[in-house]
Amino acid sequence: MTLIVLLGQTCSGKSQMAIDLAKKLGSSWIVNCDSRQVYKYLNIGTAKVEGSWKNFGNLGKVFLYQDIPHFLIDFVDPRQTYSLYKFLQDWCNLFVSLSKHLPEFVILTGGTGLFARAIVKQYQLDEIKPEYETIFQKQKQILENQSLSELQKLISTYSTIRHINYSDFSNRRRLINRILRNFAEQNGWLEYKQIRYPNFDRTLQFAISVDQKILKERIWLRLNQRIASGLLDEVINLPLNQERLWNLGLEYRVSSLYLQGWLTETEWKQKLFQENCRYAKRQMTWLKKQPLVWINSLENLYSHIVQ
Repeated sequence: MTLIVLLGQTCSGKSQMAIDLAKKLGSSWIVNCDSRQVYKYLNIGTAKVEGSWKNFGNLGKVFLYQDIPHFLIDFVDPRQTYSLYKFLQDWCNLFVSLSKHLPEFVILTGGTGLFARAIVKQYQLDEIKPEYETIFQKQKQILENQSLSELQKLISTYSTIRHINYSDFSNRRRLINRILRNFAEQNGWLEYKQIRYPNFDRTLQFAISVDQKILKERIWLRLNQRIASGLLDEVINLPLNQERLWNLGLEYRVSSLYLQGWLTETEWKQKLFQENCRYAKRQMTWLKKQPLVWINSLENLYSHIVQ
């Protein structure tokens, strides 16, 4: 098998290029590595492909779009949190459960670069030892009852926790996770369990290059398409509390502020646009640090794979 990693900024066209590539190569799977598209019901806000669950030959019931099977997408209850560790477990289990029906090419694509990097680098992570699970959960509950400002004040006292970016510092869930990990590390609650990764004959890593002015135009266009397609209705109908909506990312966070009356309609749209542009900028900063081959078209991508 060949693993093809296809990354890029938001609105760079990753999803459709992955589908077009799968059709061109044949015998291909697409595996999602977007941390929000794993969730059910988060369709418009995450720009999830408009697939559906169908029986597909020997693969059984899969998420199918344009006749291409997609995996690790649209399968987690949004009331649950989904971690990098869980993603890596699901990645490995996928190849075990379908070991008799593996394709020639696996195309890994999505907006969460860390998920892709963890697979390529074969991260080995840790988890809480069973004997400390109860005390860990008690500590987690204590932290969840604290406000954002209280958590920010607490984490600022830890000399062992450094380099927290603005996004993490403003996110309660991420702060809680960082503090909990600090507790676990300091108290010896963690144990390492080896993750057994699938084997690939080749691993090729690419990123889509897009002119940044054109990218901003695409972001604005897709934003208006999302709104017209019912973004607000999607947010309203999600069975989630305010805090969970806040933690699911910018479209859900900003839309919840509008629904609560904190933003006017114009402010809501403008903030969505600005936050998407900032997100794209952060993605580019991260992507430039990775060992990626930059491509600008399907033909360019295909030529690198078959050469």
